[in-house]
Amino acid sequence: MAIAQYGRAILAIILVLGLPGITLPGCSSTPPKPDPRYQFPDLETADRIRSSNVTGWQAIDGRSLVISTSPKKHYLLILDRRLPDLKFAYSIGLSSTGNSIQTKFDCVKIVAPRPCVAGADEARIRTIYILPSKDDIPRIKAAIKAR
Repeated sequence: MAIAQYGRAILAIILVLGLPGITLPGCSSTPPKPDPRYQFPDLETADRIRSSNVTGWQAIDGRSLVISTSPKKHYLLILDRRLPDLKFAYSIGLSSTGNSIQTKFDCVKIVAPRPCVAGADEARIRTIYILPSKDDIPRIKAAIKAR
């Protein structure tokens, strides 16, 4: 009985005084500012794309890559965080829900960043931009690298 009262008293002190430096994630009233390098108002966005026919990919930098689903369909994926080894990866994995890749839910995973390196790194897909044609890929790459 005395131990329970002592425990409640300690808890009350912690709740009243608080612990400096401890913050609760998700309690911020302002969302983080989007990085302007990855904003393309001239491109249409998509919430999801079919994942059953991804035919290729190419990294632009640690937070962006282009995937192809056919010779004429290309998408720019912007990730929620930087993957340092993305540009050097031999292969990647894409999580999917059903047969589609969705923003804010599915991830890009580096399968083998370098030979003989164990483990993998992954990041959630923040935005999917629809690229009108394959000719837009060099323009998008140049824009991201120039910003």
